[in-house]
Amino acid sequence: MRCSLVKGLFSQQNCQEIILSITSLAEALHLTVLAEYVETEEQRETLHQIGCDCYQGYLYSPAVPVGAAAAEPPKR
Repeated sequence: MRCSLVKGLFSQQNCQEIILSITSLAEALHLTVLAEYVETEEQRETLHQIGCDCYQGYLYSPAVPVGAAAAEPPKR
Protein backbone atom coordinates (compact mmCIF):
# COMPACT_ATOMS: atom_id res chain seq x y z
CA MET A 1 0.00 0.00 0.00
CA ARG A 2 1.37 3.39 -0.98
CA CYS A 3 2.88 5.86 1.45
CA SER A 4 0.31 8.59 0.73
CA LEU A 5 -2.57 6.30 1.72
CA VAL A 6 -1.00 5.36 5.05
CA LYS A 7 0.04 8.94 5.80
CA GLY A 8 -3.50 10.17 5.06
CA LEU A 9 -5.12 7.44 7.14
CA PHE A 10 -6.40 9.81 9.84
CA SER A 11 -6.53 13.11 7.96
CA GLN A 12 -8.39 12.11 4.80
CA GLN A 13 -11.49 9.91 4.92
CA ASN A 14 -11.02 8.78 1.32
CA CYS A 15 -7.67 7.16 2.26
CA GLN A 16 -9.42 4.80 4.69
CA GLU A 17 -12.07 4.03 2.07
CA ILE A 18 -9.43 3.27 -0.57
CA ILE A 19 -7.51 1.03 1.84
CA LEU A 20 -10.73 -0.80 2.75
CA SER A 21 -11.45 -1.34 -0.96
CA ILE A 22 -7.95 -2.71 -1.51
CA THR A 23 -8.12 -5.07 1.47
CA SER A 24 -11.61 -6.29 0.50
CA LEU A 25 -10.47 -7.07 -3.04
CA ALA A 26 -7.30 -8.76 -1.75
CA GLU A 27 -9.34 -10.92 0.62
CA ALA A 28 -11.68 -11.97 -2.20
CA LEU A 29 -8.66 -12.92 -4.32
CA HIS A 30 -6.83 -14.62 -1.41
CA LEU A 31 -3.96 -12.12 -1.57
CA THR A 32 -1.84 -10.64 1.22
CA VAL A 33 -1.83 -6.88 1.77
CA LEU A 34 1.41 -5.17 2.84
CA ALA A 35 1.19 -1.61 4.18
CA GLU A 36 4.36 0.46 3.87
CA TYR A 37 5.44 3.52 5.86
CA VAL A 38 3.77 2.39 9.09
CA GLU A 39 5.27 4.68 11.71
CA THR A 40 2.95 4.43 14.73
CA GLU A 41 1.14 1.76 16.66
CA GLU A 42 -2.11 3.65 16.00
CA GLN A 43 -1.56 3.33 12.24
CA ARG A 44 -0.73 -0.38 12.57
CA GLU A 45 -3.81 -1.09 14.68
CA THR A 46 -6.13 0.82 12.34
CA LEU A 47 -4.66 -0.90 9.29
CA HIS A 48 -5.09 -4.25 11.03
CA GLN A 49 -8.76 -3.48 11.72
CA ILE A 50 -9.27 -2.49 8.08
CA GLY A 51 -7.75 -5.78 6.92
CA CYS A 52 -4.03 -5.32 6.25
CA ASP A 53 -1.97 -8.45 6.82
CA CYS A 54 1.63 -7.22 6.96
CA TYR A 55 3.37 -3.98 7.81
CA GLN A 56 6.73 -2.36 7.28
CA GLY A 57 8.06 0.99 8.26
CA TYR A 58 9.80 2.96 10.97
CA LEU A 59 7.60 1.37 13.66
CA TYR A 60 9.60 -1.82 13.10
CA SER A 61 12.99 -0.57 11.92
CA PRO A 62 14.58 2.60 10.61
CA ALA A 63 15.86 2.45 7.04
CA VAL A 64 19.03 0.40 6.65
CA PRO A 65 21.51 0.21 3.76
CA VAL A 66 20.77 -2.55 1.24
CA GLY A 67 23.85 -4.60 2.14
CA ALA A 68 23.16 -4.38 5.86
CA ALA A 69 19.57 -5.58 5.55
CA ALA A 70 20.61 -9.10 4.56
CA ALA A 71 23.60 -9.21 6.89
CA GLU A 72 21.96 -8.83 10.27
CA PRO A 73 18.41 -8.39 11.57
CA PRO A 74 17.76 -5.18 13.56
CA LYS A 75 18.23 -5.42 17.32
CA ARG A 76 15.37 -4.51 19.64
